[in-house]
Amino acid sequence: IEMEGYAETLLGRRCFGGFDLSNREDFTAAVLEFPLDDGRTFVLLHSWVPRAKVEQDNERLDWYGLAMTGRISIVDGEYIRQEDVFDWFCERAKEYEIDCIGYDPANATRLIQMLQGKGFDCRVVRQGPLTLNDPMKDVKELLLGAKIVTNEDPMFTWYTDNVRISGERRHTDKENWMPMKRNRYRKIDGFMAFLDAHCVRMQKEPAGIIYTAPQIRVVDLGGRRTARRRAF
Repeated sequence: IEMEGYAETLLGRRCFGGFDLSNREDFTAAVLEFPLDDGRTFVLLHSWVPRAKVEQDNERLDWYGLAMTGRISIVDGEYIRQEDVFDWFCERAKEYEIDCIGYDPANATRLIQMLQGKGFDCRVVRQGPLTLNDPMKDVKELLLGAKIVTNEDPMFTWYTDNVRISGERRHTDKENWMPMKRNRYRKIDGFMAFLDAHCVRMQKEPAGIIYTAPQIRVVDLGGRRTARRRAF
């Protein structure tokens, strides 16, 4: 789904942030999620990747094409500087009203100190099924209802297609959905950044969609595989 001229359309609008930090030579992603007046959600995503990762090319992405269109930043060095993510949020805050930022606390202490020092409201999103279950199911409904607007961002599509639901019995017995990546090269950092943003949005807007999810063991959020349903 596309929304033409989103930069001008969204100028000054309220949104919710999220980020997912990498460990050394890996992806880092940041997201802003905008509630739209028609019930849809616009997702603004940016990713950073070290040049060493690009040269290895295990993910087989169009790295330089993505960089030229502003979808990713290719960073020299072995890891992504947290200052890069900080600067991204500061620049976006000049254009949009960032209500709060959700984050995985792992390795995030320094970035959070910088963001809070700049006046951002940052909220921990624990990375477990009890926290992520409801937001995961809400995101699934948004995707099925074609209510996610990304201007056909190939990175968002790639991240989302890489997500599977954990098949661990401790999750499925209670119907708690926990996102996992399909394998080590099928990254989901951008999806997790979006999910963190969606978590804090649901906390701030508790009157969102409430529904009973089907009993599903494995779900492809990209819609390219058929979900396997458990027998009742």
